Amino acid sequence: MQDNREKVIETAQRLLREQGYHATGIQAILAESRVSRSNLYYHFRSKRELAEAVIARWREGLEKRFARTVAGESSYRRQVERFVQLFIDIQESDTFAVCPFGRLAMELGDSEPELRRLINQVFDSFRDALADLIARGVEAGEFRPQTDPRVLANALLVAIEGGIVLSRAQGHAEAMKSACRLILECA
Repeated sequence: MQDNREKVIETAQRLLREQGYHATGIQAILAESRVSRSNLYYHFRSKRELAEAVIARWREGLEKRFARTVAGESSYRRQVERFVQLFIDIQESDTFAVCPFGRLAMELGDSEPELRRLINQVFDSFRDALADLIARGVEAGEFRPQTDPRVLANALLVAIEGGIVLSRAQGHAEAMKSACRLILECA
């Protein structure tokens, strides 16, 4: 049964990323995953509960990627730069890549407050992780002493998310690169 749960989550991940929450129906997930309706509902009571599992999976994947990206780097500033570069690299390799969290947040608006809360927790988690690295970097003299870690972390996340949108519209990641570079040069 665990195998069917994984099939459903993997299918839902792809469909939610490609089509969004409202355009992805349970029937499409069932058809593509080849899992029975009763089996899907054995694991998930609702589409929202399935979306919660998908958000958790995306978050876990991004956290692991973040950890691998900064692993072995002792400089806090370089860890922040690597984090930012991770997203620039993603956009440079595929300008049509989207942030699944940003996409869902924009689509859902007020229609699914629980999902929006989970998405906000993801953004808060990454902002807090960045702010922690930046605070340590300020203490180590790697950032300017007057740098506010939360403000800098928020600015970088805004540049990344906005950069994803512009990369999609423009077909290249130059806006994201230049905005992130400018923000880091001022810190």
